[in-house]
Amino acid sequence: MIRENLEWTTPSSIVPKVQAAHPHITPKQIHKTWTAMSETLWKRYKDQLVSAKLLLEELGDDVEIFDVEIAQGISSYVGG
Repeated sequence: MIRENLEWTTPSSIVPKVQAAHPHITPKQIHKTWTAMSETLWKRYKDQLVSAKLLLEELGDDVEIFDVEIAQGISSYVGG
């Protein structure tokens, strides 16, 4: 059910539908499952910044990418 509606739902909007069919499943379980499944739509690489850049490059003419020079002493590391 989550997979079938993955591209068109959010975790909060799919919770009532899943719980109507499977009341024993918690919202937390649904959210975790939706999040893991949704990665196939956008995650391109384990590093968040690299992944974001690759995804934006795939979108071609729909987005504009700016190369920004990072000031000395500033880190672009997001963590995780």
